Amino acid sequence: MRFASIYIRSLCLAAAMLMPFVFGVFLINTARADNPIVSHVYTADPAARVFNGRVYVITSHDLDNQGGYDMKDYTLFSSDDMVNWQDHGIVFDVENDTSWASRAYAPDFIERNGRYYLYFPNGASSIGVAVADRPEGPYRDALGRALVDRNTPGVNGVNWVFDPGVFIDDNGQAYLYFGGGSDSDDARVIRLNNNMISTSGSAITINIPNFFEAAYMVKRNGTYYLSYSTNSAAGLEIRYMTSSNPTSGFQYRGVVMDNPWENNSNNNHASMIQYQGQWYLFYHNRAISNARGASSFQRSVGVDRMYFNGNGTIQPVNDGRSGVPQLKNVDAFAVNQAETFDNEQGIETERASGGTQSLRMGNGSWVKVSGVDFANGASGINARVASGNSSSLQIIVDSINNSPVATIRFSSTGGSQNWQTRSVSFPRLTGVHNIYLRSTGYHNLDWYQFTGGNNAPEPSPDPGSSSSIIVELESLASQSSFSPFVIQSDGSASDGQYIVWPNNGNNQMLNSGSDSASGRVSIPFRLSQTTNLQFRIGVNFPSGTDDSFYYKLDSREWVTQNTIGTIGWDTLTPATFSNISAGLHTLYIQRREDGSRLDNVTLSVSGGTINDSSNNPNPNPNPNPNPNPNPNPNPNPNPGTMNTVTIQENSDGFCGLNGTVDNNHGGHTGNGFSNTENANGTGINWLITGEAGSYTLRWRYANGSATNRAGVLRVNSSNISTTDFANTGSWDSWTTTSVTVQLTGGSKNLRLEANQDSGLANIDYLEVTGPNVATTNCGN
Repeated sequence: MRFASIYIRSLCLAAAMLMPFVFGVFLINTARADNPIVSHVYTADPAARVFNGRVYVITSHDLDNQGGYDMKDYTLFSSDDMVNWQDHGIVFDVENDTSWASRAYAPDFIERNGRYYLYFPNGASSIGVAVADRPEGPYRDALGRALVDRNTPGVNGVNWVFDPGVFIDDNGQAYLYFGGGSDSDDARVIRLNNNMISTSGSAITINIPNFFEAAYMVKRNGTYYLSYSTNSAAGLEIRYMTSSNPTSGFQYRGVVMDNPWENNSNNNHASMIQYQGQWYLFYHNRAISNARGASSFQRSVGVDRMYFNGNGTIQPVNDGRSGVPQLKNVDAFAVNQAETFDNEQGIETERASGGTQSLRMGNGSWVKVSGVDFANGASGINARVASGNSSSLQIIVDSINNSPVATIRFSSTGGSQNWQTRSVSFPRLTGVHNIYLRSTGYHNLDWYQFTGGNNAPEPSPDPGSSSSIIVELESLASQSSFSPFVIQSDGSASDGQYIVWPNNGNNQMLNSGSDSASGRVSIPFRLSQTTNLQFRIGVNFPSGTDDSFYYKLDSREWVTQNTIGTIGWDTLTPATFSNISAGLHTLYIQRREDGSRLDNVTLSVSGGTINDSSNNPNPNPNPNPNPNPNPNPNPNPNPGTMNTVTIQENSDGFCGLNGTVDNNHGGHTGNGFSNTENANGTGINWLITGEAGSYTLRWRYANGSATNRAGVLRVNSSNISTTDFANTGSWDSWTTTSVTVQLTGGSKNLRLEANQDSGLANIDYLEVTGPNVATTNCGN
């Protein structure tokens, strides 16, 4: 539990007194967050970053009853709308996750090359570094000792070796800013090596007037902005300096923020980010602890917008309780994690069996989710709950004082981690609302999802019309310009499949969008009225800015969507098209960079309805209706009987590998597993026969390395697909991955080849499903 039980009742009452409500129906950008952004756990020293299209904030965790600064772990929160924040729980605990640290003071973290580096101070004596493959962790101590301490060159004499602020410059050079105390020369910066877990050279002194702590660096328009907290003599303000160099030449510029509201004239710690074109300042104060009668050692994080003047100086931040505007509405029909909310009363969070957090709800506790968009209507809700006793969950609209529109009642599920999904229907609800989920008993809540319920929908002007359509891109494979896209399988993708232009190892790129180029899909649709059109797409971009695609609407110019990498599947919003006329239109998506995985497209309208016109005889003429005709788009309309063969090492169909057959790890089937040499291009070979048609290849594998292992599937010496073997946690932890490809008839030489110097993962067996597929002797 995140709060001691003795505090629950008093904290519920205090939270209700503290948090103002927003009543009524509203549209996007009219809702604002209530500061502080988190009230169910005490947070401080926010370090904000933008990863994968979301804002992540890692914070110190003030204990509920601490009488000094006794923090031992870090909590993480994220949001894509700046109002509803998801609680990811404790992501690093220095007492349990290190052998040498005992305190967890103000942290910072950053991403580099697909890995995430957390810099943490052991009190005020030294700074360590932990690393993870995801922003949410788990983080592990990278060194087993401090990265920076008083023995580091240039650090001797610093009063407090703490408050790391990490920064990566445009040229790739990384820096760590740190230090604190009462002297103007207590600030330091030291270069980090490319591995982010070692330093280079001696720490450099930065002279900062009235410096106390919280050095933090950002770069804007070629200028370096170093912000910091002043000492008590200077009012404990957030001030800043600028320079044209990251390590020297800083000039004092002014105040970013006075000592914040409800901060008891006490310490502060700030970070600043730019997100979706707007700058934000994160900080902490004592607003919640003041309302609850706690001490100044229980702090809470807030956020307010920050603005730059035309000459590059920063306008003093107008901080306050009202917070920042909501950037987007919550999709009511998505599976929404219950630990993502704006306000709360009396809730706690804990780890759910599925790996995310869940809400621990008591009688009368609630969460408020701001700006939930029900579009043209919902009339039911599913909720995943767990309880050792009978309980209920009320759904309340717009104000906690309103009567519930529905109540989910349930008996014991068998325990607080025995999960069941329960449902209830209610009168049709449309538009955008604040939603309250309130408990009238004691239970855990994992997620919820609004549905169409059992009530008939309102009549539509066209059959099948709604406020949005979803198109699975693999369903467009029969289009003449689809190839060289291929369809692959992934259980985490929508409907289990996605499309990709395969990576053949040569870093293919289509240098510009072209109406005559192959590798394009067309999505025709009809609008009932002039409206704004939002375009969203599910993607998996493991290679960062190397992953991209082109898109365009109707006969407009092609637009490049080049984006940062994702951790698994994510949803991008490349564009919102304004004032699109009623009638027929077509959205085109075209390959650009190989290896870019595309899942499905959602088109949503702000008014009227949209109808999928893919079955219309002439939905919207293609600007180049037949750029790459396929004389035989369905070469095998009546495939033979689908069957499955499994090929293990040293069995029929197994034709050798560049490596050995090993058995030095447990959990494999058969006599062992295939283990290739650690080199690019090493691989495993199989031989099968079968008729032409669709084949699914599934590998059972284990990968105990810290990173994914990438493979290329070659069939009869041609590269036709790629697959990733993600980390499984250990070399004894086995799982499967699969691809679906179109193959010709006859004998087929299959080769899975490593696409990097670390070789492949350990391969237990290959399972092939296809029309009349069979293994064959490698000597044939």
